Amino acid sequence: MKKLFLMLLLVPVLAAAKSEDLIWRGLQAPGYKKAQAKAEEEKRTPSSESEYEQLVKKVLDAKTANDFQALIESAKANRAKIHDPSAQFLNAHLIYLEAVRGFFWRVRPFFERGSADNHNIQSLIVSFIKQNVAGISLFSPAQASGALLDYLASPFEIEGVLVGKIENEAAIQTFINDTLRMKTNDLISALNQISNARVFKWDRRISAGADSFADGLNRELSFGTEELQLLIAQYDLSVASMDFLCAYNQNGALDFAKQVGGLYGFDAFVKGTFLAVDGVTGDEIYKLLQKPQNAKLWKLNKKENIGQKFMTEAGVYIGEALDRMTDAWSGLKARPANAGFSLPNALISLDKSTADLYLANLERLFAGKMVRSLVTGKTAKVYLPKVFNNEAPEDLKKFFPNDFDMKYKNTVNLELKEGTKAVEYRNFHQGSAKAWNTEIYQQYFETTDSDSIARSLRVLNDVAGGFGAK
Repeated sequence: MKKLFLMLLLVPVLAAAKSEDLIWRGLQAPGYKKAQAKAEEEKRTPSSESEYEQLVKKVLDAKTANDFQALIESAKANRAKIHDPSAQFLNAHLIYLEAVRGFFWRVRPFFERGSADNHNIQSLIVSFIKQNVAGISLFSPAQASGALLDYLASPFEIEGVLVGKIENEAAIQTFINDTLRMKTNDLISALNQISNARVFKWDRRISAGADSFADGLNRELSFGTEELQLLIAQYDLSVASMDFLCAYNQNGALDFAKQVGGLYGFDAFVKGTFLAVDGVTGDEIYKLLQKPQNAKLWKLNKKENIGQKFMTEAGVYIGEALDRMTDAWSGLKARPANAGFSLPNALISLDKSTADLYLANLERLFAGKMVRSLVTGKTAKVYLPKVFNNEAPEDLKKFFPNDFDMKYKNTVNLELKEGTKAVEYRNFHQGSAKAWNTEIYQQYFETTDSDSIARSLRVLNDVAGGFGAK
């Protein structure tokens, strides 16, 4: 369901799905090429090495959440005094971490409220976090890692006042907009200011511990302007995703998740035997979406046109990310083989054609142009510019299918020794989508009926998987 809802905003979704691939594939901000040319003429600050090493040592020395906060306060106070690009890079990310201070503790009431179903969700989340903490403790037992986990999990006060908890979806949206989004924008700005540097370093002891890489081999990763711009592009896309979350009403999202979870519980435990279990199908979720209690869920926020404003801003950030990715990928392809960075040139060469095609398709989607599946040869066109230019869809629920295969069983006639016998077996297509709201899709897709809608969604799915073609 969520995939269909977000398909209309395919560019940020695709970019997010490909973030691990694109992190090494080029981007840049406006003026990037000029900055890059200028960097070739500039000399690095003589004291840079010591600045960077001193900051790394401070991170490695952090033992508690309070140590981490003191480190962040120092980073904020000294950011204008730091000149080494690698130190500036690390310093900017330390400042950013303040956005999520105590987040695990702050968000706890959101999952604790209400029924046992919510507590089940909380149990899953707590189990997930504990499993990851156990993994970090075993495989990455760095003192700084433990301090950071404590920083994320422990309550804190500001000027003697306990920081408030996050209790509902509206509070989460407020936190995203007022804190996380603002801090991400500050991080983007800080990284843009150092994007003309030629070389950046990252000390792997920060995650592995102060005693790791004792012989110095592979202790530091090195990267250039292109990789930095790729990273900034991911932050651009993160802000676009935050804008999307804030543009639409999320109140009741957890309750809806509880309703869906109730379907699974009812199916497994109330219907009886294993053979009687039907599975949760799309038509059941569709019926939940039609309930009056879910009527406002995922609707565009209309107050003061705030929803459209968020969507318009999301379009700006997506456009900047695409510019960065395209220009930085060009820079990576042109990088000399002896540049000395951690990213091997052989890996760049191996992925050239795929990356070229993938970025071209992202640009075509964002521009509202036709894209074609490399798998089927079929085409699709999404009027994506409308979404960001005062015509964002008012209700994302309308993109969910509205007709389904309802046949419960299939029958096959088998010729047995004792004669012909009709044998029934489960129809696993039950609940599969057969039709969509043609009216809403025609506003944003080049479609005529449900068949063309299904074809368009398949094409976009192929493009999302890297199987797009010009």
